[in-house]
Amino acid sequence: MYPFIDLGFIKIPMYGLMCFLGTILAVALALFRKNRYNIQRDDLLYSACFAGVGVLVGSKILFCIATLPSAIKNIEVFNGNFFSILFYLFSGYVFYGGLIGGLIGGIVAGVLLAPKSGEETREEVKEAFIQAKEKYTPKIVEAKKE
Repeated sequence: MYPFIDLGFIKIPMYGLMCFLGTILAVALALFRKNRYNIQRDDLLYSACFAGVGVLVGSKILFCIATLPSAIKNIEVFNGNFFSILFYLFSGYVFYGGLIGGLIGGIVAGVLLAPKSGEETREEVKEAFIQAKEKYTPKIVEAKKE
C-alpha cells in the first residue's frame, strides 16, 4: 500500500484522495439517477453537503475520542504549545465516525428538506399500507389455502 503519492513538490495522502474521489463519484452517480427517483437537483446537492459536513465532523470527533487516552498519557508533548495542539486536532480521521456523521448529516438534510410535514407523510404511508393490505389480503388468503 502506498500511503502517499509523492509528486516532488507535494505529498498527496491516498486516504484523503480516495475519500475525495469516492465522494465525487457518489454525487455524480446520484445526479445521474436523480430523475429515476424524482429527486430535485438542489435537494440532492444540499443533502450531499450536509452529509459531507457530517462526515468531516463525525470522523474528527471520533478520532479525538479514540486518541484521547494517548493524548492524556503524553500530555507533556503539548506543553502549552498552540501549534502542537493544532497538529493533534487536524492530524487524523476515523472511518466509523465519518460513517455515523454522514448518516446523521443525511438524516438532518432529509428532515430539513422534506417537501411535506411529518403528519402528511405519516398519513400517506398509512394510506399506502391500507391500500396494499386491501390489494394483497385475498391473494395471501388464497395462498394459505393451497
